[in-house]
Amino acid sequence: VGDNVGDVAGMGADLYESYCGSILATAALGAAAFIDNPAVQLNAVIAPMVIAGIGTILSIAGVYFVRTKEGASQRDLLDALGRGLNASTLLIIVASFFVMRFLEIPNAIGIWGSIVVGLLTGVVIGKATEYYTSQGHKPTMDIAH
Repeated sequence: VGDNVGDVAGMGADLYESYCGSILATAALGAAAFIDNPAVQLNAVIAPMVIAGIGTILSIAGVYFVRTKEGASQRDLLDALGRGLNASTLLIIVASFFVMRFLEIPNAIGIWGSIVVGLLTGVVIGKATEYYTSQGHKPTMDIAH
């Protein structure tokens, strides 16, 4: 049990470090991109932090989209989790658009587009991982057979 607790805690710490590292790296890119304009530079530095904060709140909101009935099947559970993920993703796409516009960052639409591409890429990677590793899909069933 202790080993599992340590493994889970270590994974959580690693995810947290990656999350924070991504936010700080993006803030550094914002500072470097607008080095000639201090007012815009400050907004570019805080934009990733604001979007991450709003994203955390919207992830919590996404939990409320995860609903199943008592005795749900594995497929029902995965579908419910997918609804929560999709809702959170759509909400942060909309919210990040308004954050970029509110902070008046030049090329806000282009930067917002990169946010959308990153989010959608993460969803695609997650779905592909689920497909190839979940017991309810053909690749894993073929290996088990």
